[in-house]
Amino acid sequence: MYSISKTETLVTIATHFSSNLALKFEDDFFNADGFCVAHDGHINYIPLKNQNKKCKYVPVSRDHLGTGKIKEIKWVKIEFEIYFITLSDLGLHIFDEELANIKFVYSFDDFTLDNSCPNGCCVSKDILYVAVDNSKIFAFQCKRNYFQIMNETNCIFTSFGGSFKSYIVTDHFDAVSLWKTDCHGKLNLIEKSLEGSLYGTTILKIFPGFVSIGYKTGLLIILETPSLKSLAKPLAHNSDITDIDFCKNKNLLLTCSKDMFVKVFKIHDTREDNSSFNLECLFELENPKKFPYCGAGFLDPDATEFLTVMSDETLVQIFNGKVDTEELNNEKLFCP
Repeated sequence: MYSISKTETLVTIATHFSSNLALKFEDDFFNADGFCVAHDGHINYIPLKNQNKKCKYVPVSRDHLGTGKIKEIKWVKIEFEIYFITLSDLGLHIFDEELANIKFVYSFDDFTLDNSCPNGCCVSKDILYVAVDNSKIFAFQCKRNYFQIMNETNCIFTSFGGSFKSYIVTDHFDAVSLWKTDCHGKLNLIEKSLEGSLYGTTILKIFPGFVSIGYKTGLLIILETPSLKSLAKPLAHNSDITDIDFCKNKNLLLTCSKDMFVKVFKIHDTREDNSSFNLECLFELENPKKFPYCGAGFLDPDATEFLTVMSDETLVQIFNGKVDTEELNNEKLFCP
């Protein structure tokens, strides 16, 4: 079973927004080397493996005042280079891998209304896609560390859920849409489903073979890709689901919530044999610090460690352990 093995301390408290956690990976994106957590217009950067690297507190603005209000942070890989992306009410900021220099800034003022704000981004086929104002998705191409817009797609969406391979997922109320990218940065709608919920999306992510959607009610919906067929609809939490991560090697799903619980589910996928897809809750823990969670992610390919971020708190928890289903006495099974 998992337990809290250690904690790290941020410079300032973590702002409450869903998935307020960026993990930096080494070894071709298998082991976490460091992480970032946002506080308003600043980024807390803490290395995990390399003791020679120092913690940083980086402002998001060219004036070094941190005036932007951050909405999303993540490391991405484009053309064999790693960049750090921040989305805020100031627009798009692209840093180098170590957050030492700003490589590119774009405000979107020429294309959108005043005070526009990007609210999601992902990379597919070395093209950076940025969702803005719940109405446009811009495609940026990078050549020799210079970024430029190569295409844009008009679409109405509430949440932008990132990409897997050539797929990008969005939702709008109960409608979930799956898009396919092309080499020109254009998005083509390939599937649309009404399997979503009207109760307010809080987190939307796409993983190998399925889409995961968390809602304000604690409802977790899992849809198959590319068909968007409903696979499971458990009430996983009692309040907003604020982050979701997936370990492909162990078929484990990690969730955290505003209800102060972090949970690990085992996915039992036997659709090829008997059309069955179930979630089994292997581990759950109410935060002993009594703060809601706003970010969570696995740190290694075998899910022996994961990290959680607490809203309005400086401490970050690192869990260590191993889940063995045969040793569990109190199993909880969620069915579709």
